[in-house]
Amino acid sequence: MCRPWKTGLKHRSFFGSLLNLRNTLTCSYGDCARTASRTSKRDGINRRLVGKPTRRKGYLDGMVLFLGHIGYDIGGGLCQMTNLIFWMTLHTPLTLIERYRHSHDVFPDSNRILPFGSGATCAYPHRDLMIRNDTDQTFQRVGTQSLEGEWLAERPPEHCYEIVERNHRMDRGPWGGYVRHNELYRQRLTTDGVFLDELFLLENNAIMMYNPLLPQGND
Repeated sequence: MCRPWKTGLKHRSFFGSLLNLRNTLTCSYGDCARTASRTSKRDGINRRLVGKPTRRKGYLDGMVLFLGHIGYDIGGGLCQMTNLIFWMTLHTPLTLIERYRHSHDVFPDSNRILPFGSGATCAYPHRDLMIRNDTDQTFQRVGTQSLEGEWLAERPPEHCYEIVERNHRMDRGPWGGYVRHNELYRQRLTTDGVFLDELFLLENNAIMMYNPLLPQGND
């Protein structure tokens, strides 16, 4: 039997990023994706539900990544929210119409449980995660401040979904570094686990900020 549209991801954050996430999750959870909803370019999760993070709203300095450099800025760490919502949405019939990922692969795959490139970044007001509901029922996003969430629907799921990674590789760039590549596909199955079809979702390419090769041994 496949699982319903429910998932949870837990992350360790710096103190400022953690408080920023609590602020943001309070705004974003409870939002409904109505049937036949129309979404404009200004109507994404970050732009519409969260808005510009400011100190007046209670946001603190948190970790941010910009062009491969790690720094700190007001509202840093909110990408963990869009990471979660993006991964949850991939396991539903909802349609993704805008999604961005970081241009750099920051950390090695130690203890990785999700495929590379299965997240979504946000940066107000230019980069956002946008979801459209093309079904005949309403979906509601619920969760906790510990980065665990689920999509609720009016009826039990008719299908379940599995995310499959293909064509994963690490290519040497002309500058001497590496670029990581993969493709993600979504398989649709019956609730009994019978395969129905497969849909190409996205392609990822990111500059690696670490050497993927193991150090050469002395023997």
